[in-house]
Amino acid sequence: PEEESEDDPQLEGRDPDVWHVGFKISWDIETPGLAIPLHQGGCYFML
Repeated sequence: PEEESEDDPQLEGRDPDVWHVGFKISWDIETPGLAIPLHQGGCYFML
């Protein structure tokens, strides 16, 4: 079994191994650009 040490950071919020993917049509002004709330340390990329 793995032992937790005091040096390991405790992650809260979303599981960092799970990716959330969203799509937006560039000319669609009705849909917000980012509908997923970000948690501390979270980020998103625009392609």
